[in-house]
Amino acid sequence: MIALYYPHLGYIQGMNFIAGYLVIVGMTKIEAFNAFRSIMFHPQLMLIGIYEDDFPLVRVYSSVFWSLFE
Repeated sequence: MIALYYPHLGYIQGMNFIAGYLVIVGMTKIEAFNAFRSIMFHPQLMLIGIYEDDFPLVRVYSSVFWSLFE
């Protein structure tokens, strides 16, 4: 549903694990949606970058991982 509000998102199939967990822990659908939206757009987390076209946050995390791995 969040992809309806943000059409620039690319890979949205992975969002179901986060949203599903929020529902499983006892939130209503509205609470889960609002919590999910807050997690995605929190200024320190900005997890929306994982799902945007070209995966900018995945590239950052990957480069940090490989830098630490070396």
